[in-house]
Amino acid sequence: MQGKVREQTRNTLEFESTKSKVFLKEERQAVRVHHEREHAQGIQDWIKNSFKNMPALAVTLTLEQHTGEAAAEAALLQYNKLLDRLAYGQAAYGRCELRTFWIKEGGGGSASHLHYHGVVEVPEGVDDTVFAQQCRAAWQEKIRVAGKSQNTFKPVFDLDGWAKYMTKGRSKGDRLDYLSPHATRLNFAKNTLH
Repeated sequence: MQGKVREQTRNTLEFESTKSKVFLKEERQAVRVHHEREHAQGIQDWIKNSFKNMPALAVTLTLEQHTGEAAAEAALLQYNKLLDRLAYGQAAYGRCELRTFWIKEGGGGSASHLHYHGVVEVPEGVDDTVFAQQCRAAWQEKIRVAGKSQNTFKPVFDLDGWAKYMTKGRSKGDRLDYLSPHATRLNFAKNTLH
């Protein structure tokens, strides 16, 4: 009789232990999802606050198929310099920077092709549609590793929606892997030529 009681007690304890493990796993997953959403919201707020009350472009830049991440970052830095020239001319080069925000998508171990989503400030007094065409031409004609298709340059009409799209599926843990800190420029100082 005591043997049956011990076995039932052991079975009950094992069941409770398994139930606790499942609960803890589900709880950890819920906490992780909450933190990911909170982190994505923080990045979205950063984008929205950085480009609030100014015209901007929603941009997707693709790269040639086998472009490595270092070459892609170098191309993005070169592209930022081209954007400055477009916006402020050769004389302002190096003194004025457009605000840009870039997020890397795909590449590495991902099944997705390496590309960037971004927001680019439209210079004061410049038509956003014309500037979008100039930005497209600069990317496709001047950047050696630029992809030839699926590049988009559109005026932002819904910054909140674009920020959500840019941060989809992102978590705090991969922050350094997808933000492009060297190519993102959120200079809040007034440019000297305005």
